[in-house]
Amino acid sequence: MCDLNYDEMTKEELIQYIKECKEKRAFTYEDQMKLAFLDSSPFTLWASDRNCRIKLWMGQCEALYGYKSEDVLGKDFVDLFVAVDEQKAAREDQISIIDDGAVFHNIANDVGKNGNTLRLLTNCWRLKDPISGEYWNAEMGLIIDFFNQEVVRLEQIITESRMLKTRVTQFIDCAKQYKGQFLERKKLVNEAIRECDRKAVAQKKRKEFKAKTKEVKSGIAEIEEKINTMIEDYLNKVKACGSSSECESLIQKFKSDYDGVLFQFEDLVTDFQEISLEYDEKDGTILGKDSLLKDVAVVYGAYYSKAFNLKIRIEKEIDDYKSLGNISEESIVLSSLLELRESIESILKRISKIELEVYEKVTQLKSEEEISIIRESVNKEYENINKCIKEIENRLGR
Repeated sequence: MCDLNYDEMTKEELIQYIKECKEKRAFTYEDQMKLAFLDSSPFTLWASDRNCRIKLWMGQCEALYGYKSEDVLGKDFVDLFVAVDEQKAAREDQISIIDDGAVFHNIANDVGKNGNTLRLLTNCWRLKDPISGEYWNAEMGLIIDFFNQEVVRLEQIITESRMLKTRVTQFIDCAKQYKGQFLERKKLVNEAIRECDRKAVAQKKRKEFKAKTKEVKSGIAEIEEKINTMIEDYLNKVKACGSSSECESLIQKFKSDYDGVLFQFEDLVTDFQEISLEYDEKDGTILGKDSLLKDVAVVYGAYYSKAFNLKIRIEKEIDDYKSLGNISEESIVLSSLLELRESIESILKRISKIELEVYEKVTQLKSEEEISIIRESVNKEYENINKCIKEIENRLGR
């Protein structure tokens, strides 16, 4: 505010300046903003003296209680709008505030002019009137008819935030597991390629073998790059999600896209298995090897995908249960879910070993009869796995 020389101002200028000051109601920007806050706030603002007579009536008082300022000033607020059951306590609190400086935070059930009940969250404290020097009880109140709805809304916001964070974590875990699954399969395939390479060397056909497996090796490298790019792209999309449902939809789409890429990988594996049959060290050709390896690859993909998706479902159940808050590690429900996760992880490990074991057996076949024995053994193995998966699904609840 600029300095003014009042001595040099005319009478008219002084009168105009006083009028402007009265309109401003405050001189500094901070004080003007305080008044703007209070004028536009949803609070009731009023004050009363030691005898409970209303001295100020501002803010949302008229809108909520129905009384104009001229209707209430000088009147006893206890008699005017305090509920009968609360009147005695209200007068006692009034004395405590004004005489002792007590501060109260109450939920008040006041009665409006039309007989309607007003439920307000109030703050009461001692305030000194700068003109009379008297201490008053100043009260600021906020209507809380909507309180329960707001509690529900807040809980929904918090729950949604937790669910969104859980879904992001779920995707990261899912991506790690999918990548781990691929790397494990890649490792097994590379081991098989090296084993077959040694056979080709022994047969003096290594150059030929390298040429035949060139596309398989380059294809595996391309698929690994594709998986890395897919995970990175989806992670950025998941982190940018605005809701848990949107995030969940992205996770499901990621799984679908990943399954498509994994199918391409399994097709390359089958290509290699077919090539490897040409380098068997046994005399003569044993029919049915190629068919057996292809069948095992198809069954492997189906069961691994089924078990892995079940694991993701179990982990989602665990995350959802933990998001309820204050869940003990000794909870029966949580312990049961953790037990199911451990069971499905054991099944996944077993499924991963079956195909490699079959491949090793096929390379050592000596007769056609052994193919039937291997096929029967594999079928029995997967029947047991299928039973275990169904038991877990039943415990989890379809």
